[in-house]
Amino acid sequence: MSGSSGGQEGVQRDGLVLAAVDIGTNTLKLSVARCYPDGRIEPLDERNDTVRLGAGIERTGGIDPERLDRAVRTLVTFEQAGRDQGARRFVGVATEALRVASNGQEFLDRVRRETAWEIRTISGDEEARLTFLGLRSWLPADGPGAIVDIGGGSTEVVATIGGDIESASSVSIGSGRVADRWFRADPPGREALRNAERDARAFLESRASMLDGRGGVLLFSGGNGQFIDMLRAHFGLGAALDEQVIRLVLERLADEPADSIATVLGIQRERAAVLPAGVAIAVAVASAVCPDRIVAVPSGIRTGLLRDVIERDGFASLR
Repeated sequence: MSGSSGGQEGVQRDGLVLAAVDIGTNTLKLSVARCYPDGRIEPLDERNDTVRLGAGIERTGGIDPERLDRAVRTLVTFEQAGRDQGARRFVGVATEALRVASNGQEFLDRVRRETAWEIRTISGDEEARLTFLGLRSWLPADGPGAIVDIGGGSTEVVATIGGDIESASSVSIGSGRVADRWFRADPPGREALRNAERDARAFLESRASMLDGRGGVLLFSGGNGQFIDMLRAHFGLGAALDEQVIRLVLERLADEPADSIATVLGIQRERAAVLPAGVAIAVAVASAVCPDRIVAVPSGIRTGLLRDVIERDGFASLR
């Protein structure tokens, strides 16, 4: 009995190392973290690989076999990175690309056979909920707010009031989809970006009306928001984000080759190539919300997933 109690006390004191992965339409993202019973999450390792599972999916209906193979290899690498940090539980979620791909189950079956990852494909509503769980501490205690996570295949929108969810929605528009639809050259050019922004406005007006004139604080979560903020600083476009600054970033990207963007941001070229489409969506979002303040914050979905697993399963079952 005393040995069991001591082991539990050790878990309470030392925490548990867990690995979480977000399999997105553009990018696979890994977080390895030490999690504590009091809610603290200490990051140990973070990695990403822009596989673009969703490339061409609107045209073919399925994930390209070479990209599928690459994604499995990336998950094997991510698993080893987690084990190197002491992780024994590997949890993950798959989002829009796996929701719509005709061969999505084939991918998940391979992941189960070849890795230790426990992956589930989640709905857009669940994606929004996990994003909220991961970013709740960033929200104002009073007044309206919004969390918008622009992914490769979908955009998650969470409207909040007083730090709680008022409504949530997943809109089937993302940087990868928009880029595949409108970009025919590198750099994309102004006409392509005008079409991308117009496309985003139409989607948001019909599917995310909760954003209209919301005001308050707008959190752009994930890579798109953080990259926009980095480009703001790089181009010297102001001290903070607002709608006009984001629009100026978009104008700069019309004539900026993907290789140049990749070098500035330290990201893969494939990710840089679709970034202007994400910025076009961000312009459309900011125009709809009319926020008092815009803040770029880290992606919340993996932190939310870790919190969710701990709350659902408890520390004892995760040992």
